[in-house]
Amino acid sequence: MRGARDYRLDATLDITEFTATMIDIVLARNSTVLENYDRDQGMPAGIVELAPIELWHWGVVNRSGRSQAWPEEYVRFRLLPTAEVSVDRRGISFQGRSYIGPRILDLMSKARMGRSSKVTISFDPRTTDVVYLHVEDAEHGFEVCTLHEASRAYAGRTCVEADSDRQIMVDVRRDAETKDVTRKINVAKRLEARVADAEARK
Repeated sequence: MRGARDYRLDATLDITEFTATMIDIVLARNSTVLENYDRDQGMPAGIVELAPIELWHWGVVNRSGRSQAWPEEYVRFRLLPTAEVSVDRRGISFQGRSYIGPRILDLMSKARMGRSSKVTISFDPRTTDVVYLHVEDAEHGFEVCTLHEASRAYAGRTCVEADSDRQIMVDVRRDAETKDVTRKINVAKRLEARVADAEARK
């Protein structure tokens, strides 16, 4: 707001000092005894101090909290944003682009017969080249679907760049349609005038 005090002038700590302060607060919180913690069945009374860090260590040893190694592809897939999208005759329709993959061929056939389908995908905003179809029985829970040939103009772009390109294409198409309508009207008027002149001469 114009005229309001600039809160940045009130800052005392630099970014390093602020980061160190936040770490100290988190560490202190993780060591604080929880007053109303619902003790798990099988957790020995008096052995575990009811603080988050101690509960963590006890769970790693006595429960399924042992560190597990997950495939990089699976972890990456789980971290991506998701979307529910429809499948049409060209494949998965997402943000004006089409994607195809073996698992959706049947859904594409149904779309050609007028039966639409919804699927869940994950996507990487940094690239438009592929999306990840959620498939429960797949090795990592997904199938890679690639950009359809009809959407090749968007290949190698980020999602933001592709959206910008699509908006430009929409604007250009709208202008072209307007010019086309104007051209047809002018042709019709000239034709009417030509016919009127011919009838007058007749």
